[in-house]
Amino acid sequence: CAWPAATASATRDFYFLNPAFADYPVVFVDWANAARFCAFVGKRLPTAAEWEVGASYAPATARAYRYPWGDPFLVQAANSGALGLGDTTLVGAYRPTGDSPFGLSDMAGNVAEWTASPAGDGAGANAILVKGGSFRDDTGALQANARATQPADAAAAWLGFRCAAGATQP
Repeated sequence: CAWPAATASATRDFYFLNPAFADYPVVFVDWANAARFCAFVGKRLPTAAEWEVGASYAPATARAYRYPWGDPFLVQAANSGALGLGDTTLVGAYRPTGDSPFGLSDMAGNVAEWTASPAGDGAGANAILVKGGSFRDDTGALQANARATQPADAAAAWLGFRCAAGATQP
């Protein structure tokens, strides 16, 4: 797998190779390299629909929440612009308060995440849907149904990915 486009984070010069950040999100990875890494570990990028279900759907109540933890925004549940930290935090740092009903951490905030879904709607052939919002975003971007688009070759300190397993649903 290719190295990230940069080995720093938003505020840390030595991020990628520093063992102190081994359990933090990988950033500065474009869409192709994120997909390549997921394939390397026998997984794939989730579709935008799969990502949204994992982030907000509560099987016990058969409904989707606005945020992974529920409908009201809770500052203490995610690394967002509301906290003003300006960089990534340890994966799962807001567990269990910020976890989704499926137990997934950081589905809101920390880093926005690549999906396998093209943006469509005239966004350009190279545009991909990004979900989850990041440490720099306001509460609207952290909502589970919020969508952002990025060119597939984008790589940024606020942009990362997660891998999914299993078959996709049509």
